[in-house]
Amino acid sequence: MARTYGEIVQPSFEDVFAQTLDRKATVFVDIGSGKGLITAAAALEGGYAKAVGIEKYRDKYDDSMQLRSSMPEEIQQRLDFTLSDIADLDLRDLIQTWARPEVLLFCNNLAFGHGMNGRLGRSIRETMDSLPDVRIVVVATTPFEGLTDRLDSLIPLDMTWGPKHEASVYVGGDAHHDHRQRERVGSIAVGEAC
Repeated sequence: MARTYGEIVQPSFEDVFAQTLDRKATVFVDIGSGKGLITAAAALEGGYAKAVGIEKYRDKYDDSMQLRSSMPEEIQQRLDFTLSDIADLDLRDLIQTWARPEVLLFCNNLAFGHGMNGRLGRSIRETMDSLPDVRIVVVATTPFEGLTDRLDSLIPLDMTWGPKHEASVYVGGDAHHDHRQRERVGSIAVGEAC
C-alpha cells in the first residue's frame, strides 16, 4: 500500500530554499521527509548549515538513510534523518537544540489529515511565540489555520501531482514582525507626507 501522496519535484527545490535569509546559518527541516530528496538537496546543493528529515514510516526512513550513505562525508555531517512522528516530538526543544538564528520547516502536509494539520499548526504557532529571537519560516502545501496572521506569501511549487501548486509561506520571530511593522509605519508616514 502506497503511503506517499506526492512529492515536491526538483525544479521547485530552489523556490523553497529561497525563503531563507542566510542558508549557512539556517537549519532546513522536512516534516514528513519521505525518501529524503529535498532534505538531501538542502545539504548538498542548498548550502544549509544542517538539513534534517523527520519521517514516521520505516521504509521511507530506510530509503533516506540509504541516500544519506551515498553522499560525501562532509555532506553526511550536515544531513540527518529521524525516524519519528512529528506529533511525538517537541518542536520547540528541537529548534533550541540546533541553536541557529533561522529554521526553515518544509511541510508537504497535503495528505496529513485535518486533525494532524491542526495539531502541527498549533505546535508551530506555540514554537514561534515562545522563540521570538528565532526566525521560523514554514512552507506548507496545505494552509495552517492557526498561522494566518503569519502568512508572508504564496509560492507556486511543482509537485508530482501537478505543476504550480500554491504553497503558503509563514514567518515568525520578532525580527520578522519588527521588519513588517517598520514597513507599515514607513508607508503610513509616506502616505501622510503626501
